[in-house]
Amino acid sequence: MTYKDILQTDYFFETYSKIEFLKRNYPVNHGFVHIWHVIKHAKNLAEIFKLSEKEKQLLLIACALHDIGYLNGRDEHAVNGAHAAKMFLQGKLCEDEINIICNAIACHGGKRLEDYYNNVSMCLILADKFDFDKTRYREDDNHVAIKMFMSIEKTELKQIDGGYNFEVYTTDISLFNNINSDYYFVKFNQILNNLYKARKIKIEFKLKQIEI
Repeated sequence: MTYKDILQTDYFFETYSKIEFLKRNYPVNHGFVHIWHVIKHAKNLAEIFKLSEKEKQLLLIACALHDIGYLNGRDEHAVNGAHAAKMFLQGKLCEDEINIICNAIACHGGKRLEDYYNNVSMCLILADKFDFDKTRYREDDNHVAIKMFMSIEKTELKQIDGGYNFEVYTTDISLFNNINSDYYFVKFNQILNNLYKARKIKIEFKLKQIEI
């Protein structure tokens, strides 16, 4: 079974359709749109960090299933998602492969240093947190950060001498004046700090002003 097989299953469609409905009033998508973005980032990360073909296959499966735990709410959604994924994958992959996928799903919040030691887990954490694509967000007057995110036209991870840059291209860089106090970017910086502590992989966040 590959991630493409999973995308064609009733389980995938029905699960994320329910999540879309449950989070219909939330300004940040955790359904189909988010999954497509995470898969796209994961493919790039797999190439940059030179994952084996097997690791890449397992990573993309984990991407497709990583937020299914939202059916039981946000709290513990990663752990709940890992349990649900294990049940779904039973008999479809070997036990070792299932364990790698489910471990990645369970720890995709990236809170502990050990969450980064495995390549599949590390890349899922980053692919999930790299999703700043503006199509993931919708207008919401109660969330001042949403306008900031909706100004982002594209993001790009670039390899440079001795490290990497995660470049964010915005049409209004002034919206990012209070970025250090924004909840999402505080979490994002924690992820980058944990990555460096765990793997000595340094990713710098870079803002770029563009015109459209």
